[in-house]
Amino acid sequence: MKKLNEKIGLIVKNNAESLRQILGVKSIKSTKDNYEYKGSMGEHLLLIIETEPVGENAKEIRITKITRDDSTFKLEIAYEMIKGDEVVKVCLDLPIARHKYDEIEKAFDDKDKTYDEFKTVFEKLVVLQGFDKLGELMVHF
Repeated sequence: MKKLNEKIGLIVKNNAESLRQILGVKSIKSTKDNYEYKGSMGEHLLLIIETEPVGENAKEIRITKITRDDSTFKLEIAYEMIKGDEVVKVCLDLPIARHKYDEIEKAFDDKDKTYDEFKTVFEKLVVLQGFDKLGELMVHF
């Protein structure tokens, strides 16, 4: 966050791609407010980037505030779908509310039935996707 906070005050073109490049974030999108963006540094760090228009036509924006978005975290799930000799690897980021994220992480650490239930869901998902069985399943917090 320290390196990102050093970017506060910089002026960039008024578009998400320019902002993404100057901040070095993995992804960025505009919110309903034209001058607020949500960005991701990968892993679990989600950001809220606030800006303000510069000049009459607002062709540029000034970065005014960068904060962590602690309302959601991402749970990275990687799994394999197998059908005969074919193996397809899938990786997805599942948004999880902060209060549930800690609960899920603890459940996986404690090796309780949560992981088994989670695996069962993915076994069913793989079949719904037209494959025979689930291969390796990895969950990264």
